[in-house]
Amino acid sequence: MRVRDFAVILWAYGSVDIADPMSAASSEAAASAGQVDRDGRCDLEKANIVNGKPYTEELAQQARRLAGAAAVRRLGPGGAPTMEYRPDRLNLSTDQGGIIYKLSCG
Repeated sequence: MRVRDFAVILWAYGSVDIADPMSAASSEAAASAGQVDRDGRCDLEKANIVNGKPYTEELAQQARRLAGAAAVRRLGPGGAPTMEYRPDRLNLSTDQGGIIYKLSCG
């Protein structure tokens, strides 16, 4: 096994931190966009203030920033969301009238 392969294995299991220039650039871009850095995970505690309000793109972006999420998506009634799990994405579920009734990460 080469040293590089071993380093990749250790990195994959979280034992070491290997610098990634792309993630550094992403972190800088997120900071300049006003995102909160939470190791790429969304946090619903502060974003929950949008629950019960009518969905707007502005409100969705506010919730995304409060959650520290990299992305936000609207899940409407009868829709078929993609099934990939993204811990950095905030999901806003809306009812028939466009009211946000549920927030989730993933």
